[in-house]
Amino acid sequence: MDNLEKYLKSWIDDLNSPNEHNEGPLCPYAKSTWDNSRVKIIKCPEYNLLQFWAAVSEECENFSTKNDITIVATNTIFNANIVDATITALNIYLNTQNKDIWLMVSVNDFYSMVFIQPITKIDDASKVLENTPYYNKMHPEKFNQYITRRRILRNNLQGNTNGQSR
Repeated sequence: MDNLEKYLKSWIDDLNSPNEHNEGPLCPYAKSTWDNSRVKIIKCPEYNLLQFWAAVSEECENFSTKNDITIVATNTIFNANIVDATITALNIYLNTQNKDIWLMVSVNDFYSMVFIQPITKIDDASKVLENTPYYNKMHPEKFNQYITRRRILRNNLQGNTNGQSR
């Protein structure tokens, strides 16, 4: 886990590079968030799945907008399909609890990671990108999965001024 920050910096640099999937970087916000030290990193060395989800749960419970994102990472490589399905369920659960939180996941050859962010902030950023060519090459099914469904959950939040209350 000693190389996690180095790995993340390299990955974020890659996310900032132009690519064939859209009209700009894969994530146009990652580099500025990293460069401005608005990232909280939780290292979970050699965690099993139960320990990992406990760490994610604790960070969701204590999430602070002091940072733009919290990354919970372990060097244990989990089954990506299981982690992805769990994240989907957790996003729905957090929404029913009226939590302004959105989870994303990355499982690769080095780390299993969950990214915790405010759903309102990430949806606002998506709205900005929708006014550019950024999503033009995104498959409609992926757009629905990642953008439309997240917006529906965001609009479900009670007290949300950009959507409907429950």
